[in-house]
Amino acid sequence: MHTSFDLAVNGYGVGFGNSARLRGLRFNWKDRGVEEIIGVNLTFWKPGDNSDGRIAGLPLGLYGPGAGTLDGLSIGVLAIEADYYINGVALALLAIANDGETRGISIAGLSNVSGDNFYGIGIAGLANVSGGELYGIGIGGLANVIDGGMYGVTASLLANVSNGEMKGVTVGGLANVINGDVSGITVGGLANVTDGSMSGIGASLRANVSGDETSGIMLGGLANVSGGSMTGISFGGLANVADGGMTGISASLLANVTDGDATGIMFGGLANVCDGDMTGIA
Repeated sequence: MHTSFDLAVNGYGVGFGNSARLRGLRFNWKDRGVEEIIGVNLTFWKPGDNSDGRIAGLPLGLYGPGAGTLDGLSIGVLAIEADYYINGVALALLAIANDGETRGISIAGLSNVSGDNFYGIGIAGLANVSGGELYGIGIGGLANVIDGGMYGVTASLLANVSNGEMKGVTVGGLANVINGDVSGITVGGLANVTDGSMSGIGASLRANVSGDETSGIMLGGLANVSGGSMTGISFGGLANVADGGMTGISASLLANVTDGDATGIMFGGLANVCDGDMTGIA
């Protein structure tokens, strides 16, 4: 497996072939069974199994580098593959795939895929996908899909989807769909939908829909809908609907409807409907 011609002293020098360990400059057709390479590593074909190996420094590949851990500046003409960690800067024309944790800057023509948490900046022509949480900046041409929470700035032409909470700034060309609480600035071309609470600023051309309470400024082209109380300033093109109480300023062309108390200022083009006490200006 490890056949090479190395011009090296004590592991430092120039290597040609599939040397297991080297520090310096190394050229190899296909990496397989790598233990540790530090320096400049240039390969030409799809790597084999290097899950226990580490390549650090400047891993380069006409197909792309691959190892258990990649540290430094990793560049793949087609792809970059890692089993556990990518640390540093990773650049690939097609995809960057990591079964583990990614830290740093990842830029891919199609997709960035991290099996665990992603820390840093991810830019992909199609999508950023994380099996853990995203901390930092995620810009996906079509989508950002996160199995954990999103913390920072995420933007996409179609949708940002998170199975956890979202804190920061999220801009989705069509929608933002969050399974947990949302706090910060959320802008969805059609809708912002969360199964939890929404606090901060929510703006969409169609609707802001929250399974729990909303607080802050909610701007819905058609409606703002809250499964709990609605607190702050809410402008719904057609309606503001709260399963709990309404507190603050609520304005719509058709109606403001609350199942609880209403306190503050309510402007309803047709009606203000309150199942509890109404205090203020309606």
